Amino acid sequence: MLPMRAVVTSLAVGVAVVYGAAPCTAAPAPACLPATASLTYVAGDEDGLQLCYNEDREGIPVACAAAVLNSSPYAVAPWTRPEVRVSSVRGVDNRAVEVCEGKGACKTFPLGGLLDQYSSVEQVAVVNRKIGRLAVLTGAQEDGSGPPMLELYDLKSGERLRSRPMTRDRPAATSDYRCGDLAWLGDTLLVRTNVCAGPGGQSWLARGRDLRPIGLLGTAKMNTYGARPIHVAGRRWAFLTAFSRELVVQDVVRGKVLRVVKLEGLWDTGDEDPDWLAAWADGRVAVVKDGDDFGRVIVFGARGKTPVSTLEPVRCAPLPPGQ
Repeated sequence: MLPMRAVVTSLAVGVAVVYGAAPCTAAPAPACLPATASLTYVAGDEDGLQLCYNEDREGIPVACAAAVLNSSPYAVAPWTRPEVRVSSVRGVDNRAVEVCEGKGACKTFPLGGLLDQYSSVEQVAVVNRKIGRLAVLTGAQEDGSGPPMLELYDLKSGERLRSRPMTRDRPAATSDYRCGDLAWLGDTLLVRTNVCAGPGGQSWLARGRDLRPIGLLGTAKMNTYGARPIHVAGRRWAFLTAFSRELVVQDVVRGKVLRVVKLEGLWDTGDEDPDWLAAWADGRVAVVKDGDDFGRVIVFGARGKTPVSTLEPVRCAPLPPGQ
């Protein structure tokens, strides 16, 4: 398997986490969900759920739906996803990054290394305007050239503040994790590294202001390939490990793992890419099934390791053979 390059966006409790860029327009969704589809967006909304998905059928555009999770099967209705304003970031000859804000002026940041030629720039160059930082991965090339480095820039001055190996533990040159991408979890930087061919991965957390390591995402025994953390409340974020084997809630400022829920046995966890999560401000977290059994929702309370409910959507009638 190639490195994880999926373009996904996750939004929960008013905190946006953008892994790349995703379209915000979609076709109207029917009042039912198909048995199989691929999620592109999930969010918790009061007592409901908002989601966008692709049926992977030629000529069928992405559809979005809203659901109220008060019964099983739960009903869905067409929903339009609002536009999400993000900074424009682009590579310049793989040797610099240009950051633009809306229609305002753009600023160019010469890099200490080359941009990863196998990733979209949005996955390896991420902006945090709240704390005035740009983080960039350079040299993470599949041919072994590098070494892969993590660079941190001051958005206002353009100064390079820090450069360090991409992997948390040195020496990076001998690490199996040669590919990676970045995401902001509030003021904490998530560095996701993997073995390029998958599905092995380890992720770690760094202070956004200075790249000082906080700790691993999860624990050293967890495979965090494909992890997409979502905001729960305060410093708490939740994510699924590879194959959707574990649901983890973690304080990403201190690095402390607060809860681990074993999911094996709840459904087939044979796909290395994890399913999706939604969260609510009261601490509830839901696992939303991707692929087969699309739209099945398992809700966990703010505490405990036992599901409080499992809900199925209203299913669309099966398509005729060949469609």
